[in-house]
Amino acid sequence: AASYADEATQAYDRAATAPNAEIALQAQLNRLNLDVATGNPAGIANWQPIRQQIDRLPPSRQSIYAQLNLAWSLTCFQIPNVPSCGESEEQPPATENLTPTEIAEIVATAAQTAKSIADPAAESYALGQLGELYEATGNPTAAAELTQQALHRVEGLQFLEIRYRWEWQLGRLLRNQGKIEDAIAAYETAAASLKSVRSDLLTVNADIQFAFRDRVEPFYRQLVELLLPANDPQPPQFNRQKALYYVEEIQLAELENFLRCSLETLEAMPGDNSSDAIARLMRRIDRLLQDDAALVYPILLRDRVAVLFKLPDSDDLGYYTYAIDKTDAQTTLRRLRTSLLKLNRPEDRVLQSRKVYQWFAPLFDTYLPSHPGIQTLVFVLDGELRNIPIAALQDDSGRYVVQRDYAIAVFPSSQLFDIAASPHNFQVLGAGITQQLTVGDLPPFSALAEVEAEVAAVSSVDPLIDAEFTEQNLEQWVDKRDFSIVHLATHGNFSSDPDETYLLVHGIDPDKPAGELLKANELDRLLRDRTRDRPLDLLVLSACETAEGDNRATLGLAGLAVRAGAKSTLATLWQVSDRSTVKLMEQFYRQLQQNPRSTKAQALHLAQNALLTDPNFDNPFFWAPYILVGNWR
Repeated sequence: AASYADEATQAYDRAATAPNAEIALQAQLNRLNLDVATGNPAGIANWQPIRQQIDRLPPSRQSIYAQLNLAWSLTCFQIPNVPSCGESEEQPPATENLTPTEIAEIVATAAQTAKSIADPAAESYALGQLGELYEATGNPTAAAELTQQALHRVEGLQFLEIRYRWEWQLGRLLRNQGKIEDAIAAYETAAASLKSVRSDLLTVNADIQFAFRDRVEPFYRQLVELLLPANDPQPPQFNRQKALYYVEEIQLAELENFLRCSLETLEAMPGDNSSDAIARLMRRIDRLLQDDAALVYPILLRDRVAVLFKLPDSDDLGYYTYAIDKTDAQTTLRRLRTSLLKLNRPEDRVLQSRKVYQWFAPLFDTYLPSHPGIQTLVFVLDGELRNIPIAALQDDSGRYVVQRDYAIAVFPSSQLFDIAASPHNFQVLGAGITQQLTVGDLPPFSALAEVEAEVAAVSSVDPLIDAEFTEQNLEQWVDKRDFSIVHLATHGNFSSDPDETYLLVHGIDPDKPAGELLKANELDRLLRDRTRDRPLDLLVLSACETAEGDNRATLGLAGLAVRAGAKSTLATLWQVSDRSTVKLMEQFYRQLQQNPRSTKAQALHLAQNALLTDPNFDNPFFWAPYILVGNWR
């Protein structure tokens, strides 16, 4: 990330010397924005020359947005807790010779210019930005008045992306005044505006899209916190249903942001209002669960973990909370993830695992035992919980979740997968890379000695091994035969960056140990061309891992699972031993073949327990990383 920032800084500095004054000014503003994003206080030193250049511009939309851009950068440098600046763990490095009043003067000038040239959208932006500045500096009355003016300027006009921002701002102000019902109404109005404009925002260049983490995720989380207040242990059912609906919106928005496309949900209807959509979502969940599964939504909020759950024989959503600061929860999850990757020093793994288990203890110890028909738990995981295999959590007695009588599956969203049971048709195409391969300047991808045995044991045809496993051959075989399962045993990487989510395949020259990276969008094209009419029942990715240091890396796995068009995807959160993978896969396929009534989730559950009872593989490092995403039946 640092190298990208350095390259961008150099590029902006070069552009700032361009003979075209507009290009030079925009480059300086972009450089200032970059300094904000990277926390470089030295960058603010040039703000006055930039303002002087802007002041020389004739009145126009360009000059207005240049002023607002400059003011926003200065605001983020100078003033803590400004919503549009995003969340920051550190206070901004304030500059003594720059006051909030000076920043407000820049924004007010922009608003006056917009009014003089009769540009309602620009005037709305300026008034709303001034309102946000007053909000951040403790003047809620002026902030609310300016926000209402900003909304009034675009009333009746098709500027939903502007309306959403100021409706959210109005909701925050009402929340801070303790007017909770009015705040919820403002937030829900903003949610409707955002839903209408979200797909449009995905079509613009990624460099100018608003950041998901700054402009979408915090909004939805604040709305969920309003619907599930900390001081109410039993919020009404409709609030719980609304909260679940907006948690689903978080999941969908994040996936859409990753995939750069709008996702078509199974239940969406044109002209839906939120009440219709919520009712439809609840009916869909009932159909998904039938009489043998439970759906669980753990939500990481600022001061607690809130858990919403739906049991198959209940009309109501269950709800409870576990009090913990979000920063502490994230630290615990990161420590647990790190400890799961180590074979030695199990003490910290056990400690962190038991801590996280406590978030789910009421579910396992109180609610589930009274519903003996439940066989599968389906989790829609939030944030960094996605990096943790629920199966590896331990209670105080040392018992793993996987040792309980529940199979486990993961959903990115309950609205994206068809859960109709499908007959187990064992036409399996296996492919894998056994040899060490190099790709460009990347470190060599290590050999996977047991892969040939793994894919040979499961493939219905001669597997594609090494030089035969090219993108072209895979495409031809997938298209040629009616395979129900594609099993790929090769290095892969899941990342929150779509360009860093890939699978390793062999290069086109069979005599060179060189590989190629099959990116997520290429795999999507390769599989979807075939799966549109004949969807794969299962895609298996058995030697992949999530990107180190990327706390949202499993977004890449979820995105790949959604784009591939397979009903379900079995993948690994980290790369594990070849030998343990061979054993687990043998057990998994044997369960599916020998017991036609077994679901994929149950087959994985039994295979993981088989490894757990083997002294060579009883450490969760070996059996825990396998997760089933999508249709568990």
